[in-house]
Amino acid sequence: MLVNMDGVDVAEDGDSFLEEGATALIMKGCSKQLTAEKFHSLIKRITTAGFNFLYVPSRANDAAAIGLAFVNFEDPAGAQDAFARLKAIQPLLLKTDMKFRHVSQAKAQGLESNLAHWAARYDISKGF
Repeated sequence: MLVNMDGVDVAEDGDSFLEEGATALIMKGCSKQLTAEKFHSLIKRITTAGFNFLYVPSRANDAAAIGLAFVNFEDPAGAQDAFARLKAIQPLLLKTDMKFRHVSQAKAQGLESNLAHWAARYDISKGF
């Protein structure tokens, strides 16, 4: 069994910590009413860490959130701080329009990687 520093079995909860150098977080199971503005407000309230990318994907037909939110912090310490705070407040937000089920390390790390990922996903090269 592989456990983290808190004694949590990583096989059961592989997202209970961030890898060294991680700067980007993903929140899953977010409220359909979550907007980029609300997510921005939440991040600003929980940490003073600087961030340079924030995205709440939504459906094209009605602009409803799809249950995900992404944020990239300027440095790993900021990401770690926000990660710990988001995990701590998650139960308190369950009955609000800022609820989320899970926070973990995002696959794309860093501003450039996030911009490239989302630009490619939505083929931004074609314009709007």
